[in-house]
Amino acid sequence: MSANAAPRVFVAASGNDGNNCSSLAPCKTIMHALNVVDTKGEVVISESGEYDNIIITKSVTVAAAPGIYAGITANTQDGVNILRLWIDDIVVLRNLTIKGTAAIPEISGINNSTAGNLFIDGCNISGVTYGIWNSAPGKTTVHDTTVRNCQIGINISSPVGVINWAVVDNSRAERNNTGITIGSNARVTVHNSILFANSTGVRVSSILQGIQAEANIESSVFHVNGIAVTVVGSAGGTGLARLSKNTISKNLTGVNVGVTGTVYSFQDNFIAGNDVDIAGSLTPISHN
Repeated sequence: MSANAAPRVFVAASGNDGNNCSSLAPCKTIMHALNVVDTKGEVVISESGEYDNIIITKSVTVAAAPGIYAGITANTQDGVNILRLWIDDIVVLRNLTIKGTAAIPEISGINNSTAGNLFIDGCNISGVTYGIWNSAPGKTTVHDTTVRNCQIGINISSPVGVINWAVVDNSRAERNNTGITIGSNARVTVHNSILFANSTGVRVSSILQGIQAEANIESSVFHVNGIAVTVVGSAGGTGLARLSKNTISKNLTGVNVGVTGTVYSFQDNFIAGNDVDIAGSLTPISHN
């Protein structure tokens, strides 16, 4: 940490890394600001422009001020890479636009493998292999965020036998191969979101022996996807989903339930107008 660490620092495209990163003398790069800011401090992007790729190794907030366009190009490295953190660390990302224009394979917009608490708010991510890749056990929220034109828009999983709890709220997944993947050891609620024109909207599937992937999907719209919701398992893993108050229409398949998948329906979903509404069977359940 710098000897001149501060609780809040500022970055501007017209700034200079020789400055003290104050609001009146902002620095230029986010990475320099991260070296200056306190642990648990805040990096504020105060001017519209293109910014550098980020490696985060401490609890911190990186946020563009309201009305500011903060662009990060993710062609040869992840837009934001979160490393060497722990279950109690907290990372907040707000109002960032991360885009791959000619991204090489396996690039992520946001890649978190270590921070136990990740909060993503108001971000737009497109054109990379993985929009948001979160494999760290802990807690995650994705709010008011769009992932578009990715192989996987949002991936939530945990390979180590510790649960990854997550909420995806008021967000959009559009034109991805898979909009949202809920994998091994994940417990995810998808609420009030739009899944549009993906090959698969939401996939709930564990690939670990004896391990379950679990999702609550509620008040969301699935439109013109190949498969809106698929719940399966492989290699001895299983998938489970609960559906409530969703609109699932104009997809090739509405809900696909595999042999190792279970889908509970609260019987208040609109599932109609798909080429195949339900492949497999839904298990009815009542609100208590």
